[in-house]
Amino acid sequence: MNSQAFQNITNQIFPVVLDFLINYGWIFLVFILYNIFINYWITYQKKKFKSSLNFITLKIKIPREVETSYKVMEQVFSGLSVISSSPSRIDEITSGKVPLWISFEIAAKDSGIEFFIKTPVDFRKTIEALFYSHYPQAVIEETSDYTEEITTTLPNDYNSLWASEFTLSKDCVLPIKTYQFFEEKDEEKRLEPMAPLLEILSSLKEGEEIWLQFIIRGLTKDQAKQFQSEAKKKIDELFGKKETPKQSDLQIFFNSAVEVLNEFIASFPAALGLSGAPSNKKEEAKPTTFIMTPQVKENSEAIQRKISKVVFETVIRVVYFAPSAIFDKYGQSTAIKSYFSTFTVEGLNSFKDKGVKKPKTLIREIYKNWEADQLKELFENFKKRKIKDPTASKILEKNILSSEELATLYHFPLSTTVGAKISRVQTKTEAPPPNLPIIS
Repeated sequence: MNSQAFQNITNQIFPVVLDFLINYGWIFLVFILYNIFINYWITYQKKKFKSSLNFITLKIKIPREVETSYKVMEQVFSGLSVISSSPSRIDEITSGKVPLWISFEIAAKDSGIEFFIKTPVDFRKTIEALFYSHYPQAVIEETSDYTEEITTTLPNDYNSLWASEFTLSKDCVLPIKTYQFFEEKDEEKRLEPMAPLLEILSSLKEGEEIWLQFIIRGLTKDQAKQFQSEAKKKIDELFGKKETPKQSDLQIFFNSAVEVLNEFIASFPAALGLSGAPSNKKEEAKPTTFIMTPQVKENSEAIQRKISKVVFETVIRVVYFAPSAIFDKYGQSTAIKSYFSTFTVEGLNSFKDKGVKKPKTLIREIYKNWEADQLKELFENFKKRKIKDPTASKILEKNILSSEELATLYHFPLSTTVGAKISRVQTKTEAPPPNLPIIS
């Protein structure tokens, strides 16, 4: 096609397109503006909904005697499956409703270690019922938010700060090491998974503080469906099974037509009475022999174990701060990272420290406060108990932990734990006997 012919075609098409846009282009404009408006509206409604939530802080005084298995705390987390919800699109548009979350926290200073829960007030009775049914001697009290005691922004001229988030280093369907590993059944011994952390928290100097936060939120229906699907794919992958790619109706029709045509062409030699003609029939592929190794069996069972439990999307944050004169960033951060590394399972999963994002060299030179600003944001996110709105996209990249994994990370330490400066209930309280006489 020469340039003149192309020019003629362009001259004929352009007026038609222009006329179409003039007469019907407003439809596309309305559609685009509607989507922009509805997204801004939902964002506004969600912000309004979150600001209306009433959160309270509960302080848990641990029983003096804790000898029960970590499975007890797993039952507590399993019972919190009732907090899961899946707001519809209509709910998002009309009220901005989002699934709610609960934050399990540990706060330590030189005076001792304390356990807290930050929760919507609507979940208070559920939490108390779960804890009292499994830990009858525990005491749960509503208290002020300990994070509000720090009224200034950190870091500042007087106090230094280290903060980070810890996430799974591999696909979230792969489990970490859980309390099952720490229980030696043959010797009837229990190792304390939190022992390294308690040692760190119990050796703080005056002015030093470390806070840990485990925010949990149940999966939505779409997230749960996607999570289970990806877990099954991972198990099939371990056993060498390849997923058959899905074909469209057009692809199926085309493949069938090609197969019929090949058979028709292959029948010509026989119809002409020719012998010894090469056959176009493909040899059937022999199935590949799969050898079940102990490692494959163990890993597949570990994944199946995880997906059989109640799971939560989880945010893990740690902050450490102290007066600049005694601030020990390297020592404390290294110790905390080492603690999270104890849950590593080779071939399965582990935790990684996200830390602050280091910008490129040129940006670092221009923007001197990049590290301090990121630390401030992490500290504020801790205080606000911030968690992103749920989505089903990229489910494998999310931080999803089972009730068993959460119980390993957050539980009441055994009373046999040595050296831990934990605030415990000093007196044993029991209900009076039913036959106690009443003196009038």
